[in-house]
Amino acid sequence: PNGGKYLAKDNFEVTSDWNYPDYKPNIFKLISEAEIINDVPFVKLEEVTAWKKAYGREKDLKDIELIKEYWSNR
Repeated sequence: PNGGKYLAKDNFEVTSDWNYPDYKPNIFKLISEAEIINDVPFVKLEEVTAWKKAYGREKDLKDIELIKEYWSNR
């Protein structure tokens, strides 16, 4: 949707484009601080939330609510 390259299947998307006007993370920091789950590195949910706020699509706002619900149930 933003002209960047990404992979998508079903409900999953993978992208290398994390730079937006309100969110410009250090990719090396994202990698070094990744959470490892079953030997697979994932960007921390705090960073995913910040990226989704910056992107601001309707689906991102719904995802943010799901993330908040997940945190509140932990």
